[in-house]
Order: sequence, then C-alpha cells, then structure tokens
Amino acid sequence: MAHTLAMDSREIALDLYGLLKDLDSARWRDELEDAVRLRLDEIQAHAAVIEDRFEQLKENYSYSDESLAALKDKLAGLTDLMAEYHPADGLEMPDVRQEWMDFRSRMQPAYENFAEVLREFEIHVPSLRPTNYARNIFHATSALLSLVLVELVLNPTWMLIIAFGIALSAWSMETGKRLSPRVDKITWWVFGKMGHPHERKRVNSATWFSTALLTLALTGSKLIAVVALVIMGLADPAAGLIGRRWGRIKLIHGRSLEGTATFVAVGIVASMAVLGIFHAELGLAWMLGLTACAVLPAALAELVAFRIDDNLLVPAAAAAGAGAFALVVGIPL
Repeated sequence: MAHTLAMDSREIALDLYGLLKDLDSARWRDELEDAVRLRLDEIQAHAAVIEDRFEQLKENYSYSDESLAALKDKLAGLTDLMAEYHPADGLEMPDVRQEWMDFRSRMQPAYENFAEVLREFEIHVPSLRPTNYARNIFHATSALLSLVLVELVLNPTWMLIIAFGIALSAWSMETGKRLSPRVDKITWWVFGKMGHPHERKRVNSATWFSTALLTLALTGSKLIAVVALVIMGLADPAAGLIGRRWGRIKLIHGRSLEGTATFVAVGIVASMAVLGIFHAELGLAWMLGLTACAVLPAALAELVAFRIDDNLLVPAAAAAGAGAFALVVGIPL
C-alpha cells in the first residue's frame, strides 16, 4: 500500500515537473495561459485524491513509516502552495506572465523537496533545470578563462597546483554547508543566483566543474584540456538554452534532439576554432579527427548523464575521446 501511494505521488510530481518546465521564462507564451491553468487544476484535483488516500490509510492501518509520513507532509505542503499561489482568474495580460513566473519560483523548491522524499522510496523524478542566464555566463566565462590561462600562462605543473586549489576550496564549501546551516545560508546567498533549485541539498555543478578542471590538469596535456574546456564551456550551455526554448523532440533524461544537435554543432565549431588558434600545426585532418572524437562522446555523455553530473561527465568524455584519438594517430600530448 505504501509503495502504491508513493508511485501515485510520483505521477503528481511528474505532472508538476512538466508544468514547471513549460513555465520556464524561455518557453512561456501568453496564449498558453488557459492550457496551463487547466493543467494546474488537474494536478490539484489529483493531489486531493492522493491526500484522501493517505488519510484513509492512517485511519485504517495507523501507519508509522517515517518516509511515508514525510511524503504525506510534503504533498500537503505542495498542495497548500499550489492553492496559495494559484494565479487569479481575469488578470490583465501584462500581469499574466509575472503571476505565473512568481508561481513557478515559489513551487520550484517545494517540488525539489517532494522529489527528494520520493527518492527515498527509490522512485526517480527529474530535477528542475530552469533557464539561468547568469549561470550560463558564469559557466562559459570560467571555461574560457581557464582555457586562456592553460594556453598562455600556465605550465602543466601550475595547471595541476591551481586546479587542485580550486577543487579543494569547492569541496571545502560543500563540506561546510552540510556541517553548518550558517555556511549553507551564506553559500547559497553568494551562489544562489547561479544555482538550480535541487543544488541547495546536493553537490552543486560549480563543485563538479572544479573537479573536472582537476581531472583535466591531471592529464598534463594542454591539447586535451583546451578541447574539453571549450566543449564544456560553450557546447553544454548552448544545448541547454536551445533545448529549453525550442526542444520538441524528446530523447532521454529530459534532453531533446534539438539540444543535442546544438551541442554537437557548437562543440565542433568551437573546438575547431580553438585548435586553429592554438594548435594549427596539427593540420586540418588531425584537427577534424580530434574534434569529432572529443565532441561525439561528450554529446553522448551529456545525453545520458543521470547520476553523474554532466559538468564532470562531459569534459571527462571529451578528454577521453580526444586522448584516445591522439594516442592512436601519434599526436604528441
């Protein structure tokens, strides 16, 4: 009975996930308001049915399972928020968008809390990754700055020293926010504008990014590092932006064909540009081969990334592909 209720609750979570995803600022259109309102009403009605079933279980069986009780509480909190921030009918058109964006921002943390409880039942629901331009800019700038430092300033030893220091700092903050609510609050205040809602309780992508930098530094190869950095810094955020705005053909794990195609296209163009600027001595054929062997595994890694953050998996896959090609054809690393 408990697992059945959890699975039914998963349907609510998935419906709400789909709604919040479509309420992303990059996807919103005023003409969708009636359809969105209907979807929200249906989610609320479904949630009310599940809440009644929870009450019946409590009356008939007096459940004491802590996970089930937590799920019931989170569902109740979710339905209360939906009722409280449900946009009013008859709004003037300029206010419609703002009301629904406010609703989305209120519901995102509640959805993530609900999803976290469902995962205790080993029931997976996806995490929200709303459009975040500040995050995209930070992501691209960090990767490009690292690329310039690798090519023009640092030798392999200093690459490793600096990357280790960055990774150590990031993991120290991760540890600190788990040990101290004050550190957690300060960290989120500083980095919250660049974070996704689910990262408040998990290792954030910036930490995985810093870990990727250390992994690339450990290769000791500037060639591999810069190819992986440009793919991570430009192709990955470009895929996210295009996928959220125009993605219609769904693949897996919330990815779209449009986003994946963008990843490949941007990855190829950016990698070829970087290799042409810093490693033109390779020649066009080797640059194309190296680029293809880096971009394609990275695109696949981004597509299938699930339990491993793509900010770690994508550059690792790009580095592995580029390194394998270089070793096979005899390009010095």
